[in-house]
Amino acid sequence: MEVLNFLESTAVATWVRESLSLWAFPTMIALHAIGMAVLVGLNVAICLLLLSSKPRAPMDSVQTFFRFRWLALAVNVVSGTLLLMANASELLVLPIFYINHHYCHASNFLISPFSSASILTVDAFGEKQSVGFFKGTGSE
Repeated sequence: MEVLNFLESTAVATWVRESLSLWAFPTMIALHAIGMAVLVGLNVAICLLLLSSKPRAPMDSVQTFFRFRWLALAVNVVSGTLLLMANASELLVLPIFYINHHYCHASNFLISPFSSASILTVDAFGEKQSVGFFKGTGSE
């Protein structure tokens, strides 16, 4: 709990939580929602390209989407971290944060252009397990 209290007491967390500025909580939650929508939309577009009736979708068209996915992911990481820090002691005690979400991270392999891969997922804290190692082959 000390870590959670420390996170909530930082200046940036206090600003996000208590500021009346539109740049604080409203902007962070909007950026997080937009970033998530872009990520989901691009993932669906990539899946549709890869599953299209063409024998093989041109990888150049898929590679363009990956640049935007990284940008959307960066927006989500920054905004999500700030939102989490603002209410760490309330949010990080909820059971949903203890579900092993490494499978969700690892499932990104399914939309990658690779036929096989070693997948390493690493989180700082938030659940009992902070590292996951998976092997992806084909559609598994």
